[in-house]
Amino acid sequence: MRTSIPEDHNAYGNVAATAAVAGGAAVTAYLNAKYHLWRDLDMILLMKRAQRDYDRAGSLSGFHHERQNQNTGQLTPKRLQ
Repeated sequence: MRTSIPEDHNAYGNVAATAAVAGGAAVTAYLNAKYHLWRDLDMILLMKRAQRDYDRAGSLSGFHHERQNQNTGQLTPKRLQ
């Protein structure tokens, strides 16, 4: 009589992988709750996004750029020219 089916070995591997993923998720959730990691990560991403948008706006927006006046050599806002 055969006591082991080959598919059972794969099932044990799947159970172990599932347990490892669940354990990792539990540790991540605990550390996030204890140290508010998601809030910090969210703030870092927000600051990077804001810096990127600021840099883009600086290169695209004519309102804030200054040009040198050809007659006087003074810097004047573009909207006043």
